[in-house]
Amino acid sequence: MNASLHALIYCRAARSSARALQAQQERCEKKAADMGATETVTIVDRQSQGGLDRPAVQQMRSLLATGTIDLVVVDSPERLSRRLADLRALSQDVSRAGARLVFVAS
Repeated sequence: MNASLHALIYCRAARSSARALQAQQERCEKKAADMGATETVTIVDRQSQGGLDRPAVQQMRSLLATGTIDLVVVDSPERLSRRLADLRALSQDVSRAGARLVFVAS
């Protein structure tokens, strides 16, 4: 029996363009499926400001803290944050939770 792979998909658009968010989510869903994810939860962030204090980032951190997330999929690093310090902190959160952070665009 194969173990379930739980993926968290994080999407954020600088503008609240439904089309941009949908395309981002579809790319992330494909990446998660390609990596073997059997269950996904998607968090959509419609705020472009706020750094690590954005509600969706806090929700992601809370879900990671439960220990049930195996994989975090984000379209590109700048969708998560444009600040290196924030990316480092979030990457450490993912690692501490025993999950893996992957980006669709390299």
